[in-house]
Amino acid sequence: VAISVNTFGKGLVYYVGTYLDEPAQQALLTRFLKTAKVTTNASAPGIEVRARVRLDEVEIYIVINHTSHQHIIQLPWTAFEHLTGQELKADIPLTAYGVLVVSPLKE
Repeated sequence: VAISVNTFGKGLVYYVGTYLDEPAQQALLTRFLKTAKVTTNASAPGIEVRARVRLDEVEIYIVINHTSHQHIIQLPWTAFEHLTGQELKADIPLTAYGVLVVSPLKE
């Protein structure tokens, strides 16, 4: 078993030279995210969420439903939906194979 970590510039480099079972992989990934102060967006299986930041620093979230049934998406903020131009609140229906492109609205 070989796992090492070294500093590089302002960051860290991890070397994992071993097979890790699912719980060990999850524990290591959790440590990486915590150390890097990265927060994640929890989503249901089959729902993909990707974040991007525009040059003007507006956060854009692309939400894709890869399943054959509708899901209800719950955002932690009121959102602007870029594809329809609508303001979205609370429980947002995402159709089968549907896509949302949303940004938080400033309150």
